[in-house]
Amino acid sequence: MPVGKRIKHFREKLELNQGELATRAGIKQALLSHYENGRRTPDWPRLNQISAVLNCQPSDLTGGLTRQEYEEKHLGRPTLKGITRRITSSSLPPYKTTLYYEVIIEIMRSACDMSEITPETLQRTIDALYAIEIAKKDALEVAGLDYEMNIDPIILQGLLCPPE
Repeated sequence: MPVGKRIKHFREKLELNQGELATRAGIKQALLSHYENGRRTPDWPRLNQISAVLNCQPSDLTGGLTRQEYEEKHLGRPTLKGITRRITSSSLPPYKTTLYYEVIIEIMRSACDMSEITPETLQRTIDALYAIEIAKKDALEVAGLDYEMNIDPIILQGLLCPPE
């Protein structure tokens, strides 16, 4: 059952209308309506607000998903667990796996908080890394040296971004 339908189920069980739940949860009624009708998906902090009013846990509204699982599945946000799973299951050679881990750690360090990493941030980072690799390649070619690109933006994006 989708999150919105679970919210509605718990709300109706407590005999609250949308306006009452929205007011108590500190959100607008229109937003709650969007959640319940599946037009929008609440983020984890909103789920906390709503679940507190509904006297349940956020996991009751997510069908038992943890915060990381929920954010990766419903909000398209990469989680460390998901990224690690994709790197581990990839067919990259060990030296490349290590390199990708280092790049991902740098991305996370720069964001300071996983909640700040969005698909747009990741894409900008991937684009910047790719530009750096191209610049290195071009500089070495001018000097007459060969250079194998270490970072493949498509592989990096596949590791960081959950599959659709």
